[in-house]
Amino acid sequence: MKLDQENRSARIVHYVKAAQKALNDFPEEVRIDFLTELELFRQGEPTRDIFRMQGSLHDVYEIKESDRTGTYRVMFTAIIDGELWVLHAFQKKSTLGIATPKHDLELIHQRLKKVKNANAARRR
Repeated sequence: MKLDQENRSARIVHYVKAAQKALNDFPEEVRIDFLTELELFRQGEPTRDIFRMQGSLHDVYEIKESDRTGTYRVMFTAIIDGELWVLHAFQKKSTLGIATPKHDLELIHQRLKKVKNANAARRR
């Protein structure tokens, strides 16, 4: 997947506290896979499991990983002053379809807005 070059020059990775806690609770192998993909993205290297979300979340990227215990997802944005922000991490519970559950989409929207607002206030 070809990603926007301006989004690929991030220097720092930040975590929304709840996303970091959720990611830390993932199985070790899954967590390592996510962190590897984030690092590749951060360095501008090709990635295999990162996809841009659609619609109003077009500034958010998603990483999907699976193992024998289930399917896991991490959502992050790279548009805030060249820094990556991990917004949400969760284990997908539904076995019906591949769509991201509405509750998770709402959390991502809220966290993205909060991070953008905090960043704007920091720059003032």
